[in-house]
Amino acid sequence: MKDSNNKEVRRKKPEIELSIVEKYILMLLYAHGGKCKGELWFHIEMFELAKVFKDLAEALDFNHANP
Repeated sequence: MKDSNNKEVRRKKPEIELSIVEKYILMLLYAHGGKCKGELWFHIEMFELAKVFKDLAEALDFNHANP
């Protein structure tokens, strides 16, 4: 990326590192238009995601999600 003087500009890395769980939470909320239907809905959706994504299941400690 270049600035107005045509000099190369480096983008800074985000200062906040998100955990794998936080990344999936943001992805889930983004996919649902930024709205959460309720706590139970949220828990069920995270559980269903953990069935598919092993890294999330391990982070959430859903041992029974992995057959």
